Amino acid sequence: MNKICHYSACILLLLFFPLFSSSAPGAELKPQTVEAWRHYVARTESRIDAELEDKSRFLVTEFMSQGDAAECRKEVAKGNVCVESLETRDGRGKKIEVPEGTISHWLGSVRINNAKLDTLIPFVQSYDIHERYFDDVERSRLIARDGDEFKFFYRLKQATLWVTVRYNTTHEVRYRRHSARRVSSASRTTRILELDKAGKDGEREKPEGKDNGFMWRLNSYWRFQQDGNGVVVTLESLTLSRGIPSLALFVRPIVKKISSGLLENTLLALRDGYHAYLQETAKPPVEPGEVSPGTP
Repeated sequence: MNKICHYSACILLLLFFPLFSSSAPGAELKPQTVEAWRHYVARTESRIDAELEDKSRFLVTEFMSQGDAAECRKEVAKGNVCVESLETRDGRGKKIEVPEGTISHWLGSVRINNAKLDTLIPFVQSYDIHERYFDDVERSRLIARDGDEFKFFYRLKQATLWVTVRYNTTHEVRYRRHSARRVSSASRTTRILELDKAGKDGEREKPEGKDNGFMWRLNSYWRFQQDGNGVVVTLESLTLSRGIPSLALFVRPIVKKISSGLLENTLLALRDGYHAYLQETAKPPVEPGEVSPGTP
C-alpha cells in the first residue's frame, strides 16, 4: 500500500475523522433542520413545476445561462456527464440557512446513445432488478404501483474514502409524460434508516434521525427527452445531511468534488445498465434441457 497519503484524502481524514469514525458521537436530526429542508424543497419544486409547464424548453440545462448551457452540451456530446452545483434561494434572493444541517444540490446530464424513451422508461421503472445494474443499490424491491406512481425499497451503500455506510430506504416516485418525446419524474424518500453492523450478526436499524447523519433525506428529479437516436437525461438531486464544522470550511471544494462524483456514477450506471438490460432481454429464452447458443 502506498504510504504517501493523497493530499485531499489527508485533509479530509484529519478534519472529518472525528465525525466519520465508528466511535464518533452520532448526529440528531432536529425539527428546525427538517423545517429548513422542507422550505428548500418547496422553493425548488416550485421552480421545477414552472419549468415543466414551459412549452418550448424542457431539460434543466435549457434553463441555464447560455454560456453554462453551451459548456454542458459540449460535455454531453463528448459522451461525458455534465455536473453542476445548484442552489435554491428564498423569495428575497437570500441563502436558505439550514441549522445543524447541510443540503447538497446537484445537477447532472448525460446522453444515452442508441436509446428509445419507450424502452428506457420501463427499465427505470423496473425497481425489482435495479440491484443488478446500480453499484450503490445492494437490494431493490417494488412495493406497490398505482398507475404512474411507484413505491419501492432500496438497500443503499455509500462508500467514501475510509467509511462505508448502508441504509434501508423507502421511496415514492411519480412519473409524468409531457409528450411523446418527454417524461419527468419526482422521487422522494419516505424512510431512511442507517444500518449498524450491516451484513454481520446483530445487524440493526438505527433510530430514524439518530445516526451518523450522512444522509437524512434524498430527493431526485429526473427529466428524459428523446433526441434523435438517443435520450438526454437530466438528474437534479437534493440530499440533507449533518452540518459541516466551521473548521472544515476550506475543504468544501474537495467535499463537493466527491459528492459530484456520486451523481456522475449514478448517470453512468443508468446509461450502461440500460444497454446491458437491452442485451439481456433480447436473448431468446432457453427451454429446459436445451443448450443456449454459444455454449460449448
